[in-house]
Amino acid sequence: MFTGLNVWLSPLASLLVHLFVGLCKNPQDRIYPNQFTPEALIRGLAQNPEGAFFWSELGSTMDQWSKKYAADTMSLMTDLYDNQPFSRRLTGELITIPGSSVSILSGCTHQWLRESVKQTDITKGYYPRFLFVQAQGRTKYLPITPSIDQRIYNSLVEHIRKIHEGIPEKYRQEVGFGKIADTYGAWYTKINQEADKSGDETRISFVQRLTDYAKKIAILVELASHDRDPEITAVEISPESMEYSIKLVEWLHVNTMRVIAQAVRSEISELEDRVLTFIRQAGSQGVMKQDISHRFSRDKAERADIERALETLIRGELIEKVKVKPKGRGRPGSKFIFL
Repeated sequence: MFTGLNVWLSPLASLLVHLFVGLCKNPQDRIYPNQFTPEALIRGLAQNPEGAFFWSELGSTMDQWSKKYAADTMSLMTDLYDNQPFSRRLTGELITIPGSSVSILSGCTHQWLRESVKQTDITKGYYPRFLFVQAQGRTKYLPITPSIDQRIYNSLVEHIRKIHEGIPEKYRQEVGFGKIADTYGAWYTKINQEADKSGDETRISFVQRLTDYAKKIAILVELASHDRDPEITAVEISPESMEYSIKLVEWLHVNTMRVIAQAVRSEISELEDRVLTFIRQAGSQGVMKQDISHRFSRDKAERADIERALETLIRGELIEKVKVKPKGRGRPGSKFIFL
């Protein structure tokens, strides 16, 4: 299972690196180098097929992949996603990877996505393999990053260790979905029908992968929910685990489409871009409509341009319009919040 996990919060990224090291018996074998050629990656995965990349900046890594010697890397990583046997002949030697489980944890900015991600990168299937988690603005300023709470850290490590190591090897081979076939099937059909009706190729590409993640997350939820009898060799997904997973994936779906909408929108005016930046900088408190008008318009014609810009951003699910009740007498107002 290739798990693309794109987390935009560096403190969380740091914590997950520590967790990974704490879980692994030989972490030096499970943390892959940040710079590599496709050939070196294949040879490395043949020896250690389960591990993770921790990239501080997704942009710098992807820029390296654009170089001639690494041009095949993106398609290679895409092929490895499906955890199928993989073979390639290198300098006369046949290298075989029976099945890989590679995770990526990284971060990037909206600006980099906007400047670098192409529509073809999405339709070819690379970015839909990532789970996007977007920061909703700063609520605190930390000039010095606090140290990790060791008690919470140790508890989390042990909880994840129970999933990772407490299951016999044969146990991982048998997963039953009989109890949730109807629930998952109905949701799967609904979310795919909605994507198909939209005619949006980007949405369709992401939905296809997110439905796979729903099953994977349900397995993790089930394994973490309670202790298991070691004599039982199959995992049977419960309705509760699948319902929890579906709720999480639906949140990821909305969140992902907001991120990607900003990255690949092909035609956005300079005014729309400036208005979006202004609203985003306000964070979760949002910006009143009159403040936007005062900032960007000087006459009636410019106010009409502002209205059109706001409507475009709302349709693109980049901002949300919220009604605001007046403190005293007067008409209710409107404010806009970055999504």
